[in-house]
Amino acid sequence: MSWTYISESKPTAKKQYNCFLCGESIFKGEKHLSRTGADNGKIYSFRTHFECNDETLGWNRMDWESFSEGEMKRPGQQSILNLDSKEISNL
Repeated sequence: MSWTYISESKPTAKKQYNCFLCGESIFKGEKHLSRTGADNGKIYSFRTHFECNDETLGWNRMDWESFSEGEMKRPGQQSILNLDSKEISNL
């Protein structure tokens, strides 16, 4: 399998999408990254938050091939599991 890059754009979402990397919503009106490519003769497109894409800039082919859609934690988002009770009460 070999991903072949076709195009990339930075559109404003016309409807709600899910980020391929973190699985969180890309809301209508939100700017994001959209990529299109081909793999094994099929065309694929995916959308990501800019900050999620930035986390992948150092990835190699093996990193991409071992990644499962939505498994990345969105950068800058703190998990409630890592908060103490005072921080939780401030949410």
